Amino acid sequence: MKLIPALLVLTLQLYGRSYTTNFRASENPLSEDGAWINGATTGLDWCDVQTSPGLAWGVGPCPVEYADPTAILKGEWGPNQSAQATAHVLSPNSHYYQEIELHLRRTMSAH
Repeated sequence: MKLIPALLVLTLQLYGRSYTTNFRASENPLSEDGAWINGATTGLDWCDVQTSPGLAWGVGPCPVEYADPTAILKGEWGPNQSAQATAHVLSPNSHYYQEIELHLRRTMSAH
């Protein structure tokens, strides 16, 4: 199983709405009471993100190259967005890229 670095805390401050998490529960895929859309579950062509208390990481291996584990926060958000996270790499590995991407203004649908 290929692990990507873990997110410890994710905070989004968006157009009067905010969302903060420290990933309190163990979930596969990440849901937090339906707040997240996942790459394999909804998008079909990517992998999902799973959590354990305090951490989130990608489920893999993914079926094809560049099908990175992906989770998108649901909801209507305004145009002024920011995101912040803390990364923790358990085992650095020079044989593949260990990365975290924080995307804003994203949607996901099948394929």
